Amino acid sequence: MKLESVQPGKPKLATYLSLIAVVLFMGYLNYAVCIEGMTVKNTVWALTPALIAIVVSCFQGVDPQLMIISISACIAGAVCGDHCSPISDTTIMSSAGAQCEHMNHVTTQLPYAMTVAAVSFLTYFVAGFTKSAWISLTFGSVALFLLILFICRKKKTLHATS
Repeated sequence: MKLESVQPGKPKLATYLSLIAVVLFMGYLNYAVCIEGMTVKNTVWALTPALIAIVVSCFQGVDPQLMIISISACIAGAVCGDHCSPISDTTIMSSAGAQCEHMNHVTTQLPYAMTVAAVSFLTYFVAGFTKSAWISLTFGSVALFLLILFICRKKKTLHATS
């Protein structure tokens, strides 16, 4: 059975499947943040077998690039969730290494992690439709560069007015 819409004029189901990378990124990000006491490595090891089974069943008969994009989105979400989680071993070790109070370290790192997560969200959205690593990488790099320029200019404007 082909993954196409039955009614003419409607988009193919593959178009909707292209959005699955974004959904998986956000779902995995939330799961990795909520999970207690697991490292990113353990989270990926625990959920990857189930994830691969779901992805393979969803993309059977469709372009295999979407499978790769979806699996990489999940792993990227796990890494981001691990970075945002205050109970993560890497976050605890980073705050200990920086010799600062743990929650101060978490609150100062959270804006950076969420900024990159937002750019990653948009990049996986583009990747779902283009199915090209190079186009997505270029888009993500340019988007992050423009966002940094915007933040720097905003900061200069705030300093000039005060």
